[in-house]
Amino acid sequence: MSSIELKGRFAPLTVIRVLVTDLRAVEHDLAAATGKAPGYFRNAPVVLDLSPVESAAEAVDLAELARAVRACGLALVGVQRSSGLLAARAEELGIGIVSLEGRARAPQLQAAPEVLEPAAAVATPPPAAASPPPPAAPPAPVTAAEAATAAKDAGAMDATAKDAGVEGHGEVAESVIVPHPARSGQRLYAARGDLIVLGAVSSGAELIAAGNIHVYGPLRGRAIAGAMGNEGARIFCQGFDAELISIAGSYMLSEDFQGEHIGKAVQVFLHGEKLTIEPLSALLAAKK
Repeated sequence: MSSIELKGRFAPLTVIRVLVTDLRAVEHDLAAATGKAPGYFRNAPVVLDLSPVESAAEAVDLAELARAVRACGLALVGVQRSSGLLAARAEELGIGIVSLEGRARAPQLQAAPEVLEPAAAVATPPPAAASPPPPAAPPAPVTAAEAATAAKDAGAMDATAKDAGVEGHGEVAESVIVPHPARSGQRLYAARGDLIVLGAVSSGAELIAAGNIHVYGPLRGRAIAGAMGNEGARIFCQGFDAELISIAGSYMLSEDFQGEHIGKAVQVFLHGEKLTIEPLSALLAAKK
């Protein structure tokens, strides 16, 4: 019997697209970007896309670039598939060559969340305690690679992009309804469809869904829709005050939100490469 077992897994990765050969500029900008949310990026798996500097490969010090990436607390997985000198240098340095499709993905998860099955939709919420417990400390963000492992099997994840509720492509498969609020410290994951929370989402709670996320109450925690790359996914909530929102890897932190949306009923969707927050009233008006 073999001592190991190899399995293919799909996991979103952050892609760092290097646009210049000036290593100081790259290191400065990378430190600035990750410094906005150090806990969120800590040990996030990343891939370098060196295609913009391929023609100036002689001027790229890949060893120093890898050191700069790791100095920012990121875990370098490899470089995006390239040819010629940079690929040879990566091989010499023991850096993997990764073949990726699509655009950059932001890190989303770091430890196995609670994977919910459709049967959880009818689960009875736990009885209320005699006196409410003190609020839990907000959870540390987790890595994308471990989120993929949390899914039940590879086949479920492979089907996600096809079945997770892209507009115009049929009904969402196996959505999950959570009939009680999401408490601080909870991480809830709908691996094959939408995640619907019939209550508030506390600060420090994290919602992850292959498809859309619906919150019928205030959203104060983190909402990660389209977690396996579904760019058609959306986030809907009745009271917007999130710590972080993400769709298919594009993300925004609370400091990036405009005050006009706070506390309002909104939807979040991808418009091109940019996350867009829009009042639900605008959507209802457009339907009339």
